Amino acid sequence: MSDLQNFGLEDLSVLIVEKDRWGSNLVETLLKAMGVTNIRVAFTEVDAVGIIKHDNPDIVIMEYLLNQGSTIDLVKRIRAAAFEPYQYSNIIMLTGRADMSTVAAARDSGVNEFLAKPFNAHTLYSRICSMIVAPRPFVDCKNYKGPERRRRNYRVENERRKG
Repeated sequence: MSDLQNFGLEDLSVLIVEKDRWGSNLVETLLKAMGVTNIRVAFTEVDAVGIIKHDNPDIVIMEYLLNQGSTIDLVKRIRAAAFEPYQYSNIIMLTGRADMSTVAAARDSGVNEFLAKPFNAHTLYSRICSMIVAPRPFVDCKNYKGPERRRRNYRVENERRKG
């Protein structure tokens, strides 16, 4: 995986939020193989919030389900932190549940990327690189705060918005 180190990921700071040591070790090993050296790990939402507030990581990689439940509320708390720099953190959600309702809930909470388990190093690397190379605009409106949810450009025949 030495070709993965050429992108310059050694300057990134990453927080891994996982429910168990096995899952965090897997992600941490992949990140280290990519050249990332500044890695923190949290196993609870409380620990994750403390690290996020103190360290403001560039990327947060979090499991969808922790022992206390879904991390969707944690994503919403991060995004709702007005006037805090960490509200713009890049968030990758990991899960073994890749059904449409889980993907939609993650997207609507404000995650940047979604990654279904099992995944490999190249898939994780491509998600990280896509957030760096082509970041989506950040949306801050009444009902949503996070990266632009639309990924495709559709041609609209009849524009309904008023200019």
